[in-house]
Amino acid sequence: MNGQAAIMEYVIMMIMIMFIIFFVLILIFGFQFISAGAGQSEELQSRSLFTLNKMLSSRTLGTPSFHKLSIFDDAKLTVATCEDIETLYGAGVWMKVQRYTEKPNCMGLPTSEWVPCNEERDSIDEMMAVQCDAGNYPDCGYWEFCPENNGERMVYREVPVNIYSKTGNALGIGVLLMGIGGLGT
Repeated sequence: MNGQAAIMEYVIMMIMIMFIIFFVLILIFGFQFISAGAGQSEELQSRSLFTLNKMLSSRTLGTPSFHKLSIFDDAKLTVATCEDIETLYGAGVWMKVQRYTEKPNCMGLPTSEWVPCNEERDSIDEMMAVQCDAGNYPDCGYWEFCPENNGERMVYREVPVNIYSKTGNALGIGVLLMGIGGLGT
C-alpha cells in the first residue's frame, strides 16, 4: 500500500507540474497573439485614415481649380473603374460617393398640388437609388467602386464631400464612404 500511495503522489505532482507549464505557455503565447491582433487593427486604422486623406486631396478625381478642397468631379467619377481606384488607393479598397439633391417641400401647398409634388419627391428617391455610369448620368444618385471588396472585417470611413458638376457648373453635396480591408478578409 505504501508503494501505491507514493506512485499516486508522484502522478498528482506530475499532473500539477504539467498544468502549471500549460498555463504559463498559454499566458506567454496568448499575450503575443492578443498584441499582434491589436497591432494589426491599429495599422489598419492608420492605413484607412491615410487612404481617406489621399482620396480627399487627390487631383485625379477632383477638379484642378479646387485642389485643396474635398471636391470630386462628377465626370471623372462617372468614367472611373474599379481598377483605376485600386491603382490609385491600393488593393482591397471599396469606395462609394453618394450625392444628394434637395427634395421639394410639399407642405403648405394647396391639396390639388400635393400629388404632383409627391410624385416629384418619389421620382427623386428613385433616381438616387440608381448607380451612375456613362449611360445614365446625371439621372442617378451614387458612384460605387469595387463592391466585391466590400465585406466583413473592414474599417469604414464616412465624410461629407462636394461634387462638382460640369454640366450645370455647380457644386453639390454628397458623402464619401470608403472601406479598407485587413489581412484575411
